[in-house]
Amino acid sequence: MQRKGSGVPVPRRYHHGCIGLVVCIAVLASSSGFFGYYYYMYYGLGLQGKNLHSSLQSRLHRLRGPSTNSSSRYQNPSDAPTGGGPTTSPSRALGASSATAPGTSPPPPPSHHRPHCFRPGDDHDAIAVTGHRDGFGACYSAQLQALALARHTCKHYVFIPFQRVSHNQDAQVMNRFCGLTTDEDVTNRTRVKTYQGNVDGRQHSGEWMTAAVRAELLSLYRSTPKPDEDCPYDVAIHIRRGDVIDTANMEARWIDDWVYAALISDWLYHCPDASIAIYSEGQAEQFRNITHADGRVRLVLNGDLRVTYHHLVTAPVLVVAHSAFSVSAGLLNPNRIIYPGNRNSSELPGGTEYVRLGTNQLVWDSNMRWC
Repeated sequence: MQRKGSGVPVPRRYHHGCIGLVVCIAVLASSSGFFGYYYYMYYGLGLQGKNLHSSLQSRLHRLRGPSTNSSSRYQNPSDAPTGGGPTTSPSRALGASSATAPGTSPPPPPSHHRPHCFRPGDDHDAIAVTGHRDGFGACYSAQLQALALARHTCKHYVFIPFQRVSHNQDAQVMNRFCGLTTDEDVTNRTRVKTYQGNVDGRQHSGEWMTAAVRAELLSLYRSTPKPDEDCPYDVAIHIRRGDVIDTANMEARWIDDWVYAALISDWLYHCPDASIAIYSEGQAEQFRNITHADGRVRLVLNGDLRVTYHHLVTAPVLVVAHSAFSVSAGLLNPNRIIYPGNRNSSELPGGTEYVRLGTNQLVWDSNMRWC
């Protein structure tokens, strides 16, 4: 074929290119745009084999947006899990259950990105925990420790929703209440190590609960609706009574009435205008030796668990008990945490103020800040 009026032959690829362009325009106007684009890429531009595949993949990636299964989700390409190493199935713990229990819905998507360090492991890239069937405090504490361990070891965190929560609590309601979500970097190729009940080494969880981790936990907690306003009292005291009276583990979890009575008396001596609330279970007459009918002390008994927990999380001063319920709330509470007892607990948050027990009196720190 010759260019008109010039006598110069026109290369056949231009002829094909023109045809390809016309076909492309026509087809793009219809619902089969991809094939028109392919035809033009091949004939009009003369791309073949590997170059054609690369160009198509690049263009389609831009048109569709980043794939959720692509390693481009990692900040550094070298951070993306590879297919090598152990024969562990993706999204499955080594020698443990899958990240999502059979017959349950997958974890809800995260509401926002949570930056964190990440290093692929030899056998897993993410940490999860499941199987706890105690009260909300214990179930929630196990999840908080798993997230803290994931951050401590530079792994992703996978939230496996509660399947059962004791004390007549609706597991689905508590899943929404706590606000926990799976890290958005987790894909169906992520290798997840799933612990049963509690993570290993949880006695060291206090070291994992850095200020950054506690701030993240509080942010997640705050990300879902709560049933009440923040705590209206200056001091919130959690007294564990209902589930430990006349039980085998009563001695390990019990704090005597005189301890709370002395704490309240000392506090009101230094802060006479303070408002104090006791959160517990039982009947009012069971707490007479603690309150001494002082009108400045409010009893909040047998209340809605979510309201109680939210008040503990947001109290200006929180006094925790031998209980995962109030200790986990203390991990979220950014204010003052006080623990009356002679034993140190590695699970208590850093900065906890210990009040030692003397002979029928409390031993306060000489630098105690009261009001």
